[in-house]
Amino acid sequence: ARLEELNLLLRISQGIAGSLNLDQSLPDLLEGAITSTKSNGVRLIIRSRDDVPAVVFSDGQLSQAMSMLDKDLLNLTEHEDRPVRLENLARARAVIDASKVSNQVQALIALPLRQESQFLGTLWVGFSQTHTFTESEVNFLTTLAGQAAVAISNANLYEASEGGRQQLQAILASSPDAVIVIDRRERVLLLNPAAEAVFRVNGATAVNRPLAEVINRTELIDLARNPQLGTPRQVPLDDGRTMYASASPIM
Repeated sequence: ARLEELNLLLRISQGIAGSLNLDQSLPDLLEGAITSTKSNGVRLIIRSRDDVPAVVFSDGQLSQAMSMLDKDLLNLTEHEDRPVRLENLARARAVIDASKVSNQVQALIALPLRQESQFLGTLWVGFSQTHTFTESEVNFLTTLAGQAAVAISNANLYEASEGGRQQLQAILASSPDAVIVIDRRERVLLLNPAAEAVFRVNGATAVNRPLAEVINRTELIDLARNPQLGTPRQVPLDDGRTMYASASPIM
């Protein structure tokens, strides 16, 4: 059983490392939660943030009925550092209102999802019968919760960076000035339409290629490597015109 759990964790961690799409990386994790505990349902709730509504992933025959407790458990685990174990909901009325699920859920364990100090959501598992949780089950689910938090955090970071990239692309696309964005390795990140026209290159094929390979202009390469902020450089073009170029960092 221990070997099966390790193999399961390996598959889950590989899935999370290999994809920033939660629809692809989380199903194995949810299935693992059910398999390891022999539970009847599992739900993972990502709390709402800014203008983004809460997102829910679920699995198991009991998962739909469990939805009535999502909000309560989200609020409960937000202020807990450890898993919340309710082995008999009929005796836990002071903690949660079991009547919301018409006694279909008899036991549950809910774990907060945190990345550093940030509360991201809740992973919780439900049972149709009362259940005594073993330390092995709690430890395994805690590990899964940690993996889920990593997956959610990575997806949020990617979404934020992609949103910033798209916003920058929109600004550059409307600029009449030729703009080239490169990284510290001098690889092209963005090339706006004006720059495509001036240097006669395709922006789509230029991305991730070295600047020196995309635009063979010594003056431009020197400027990228030794920028004197605010001091334009003359860059001769193929049509005989001269472009004045300057460099500045993007923080």
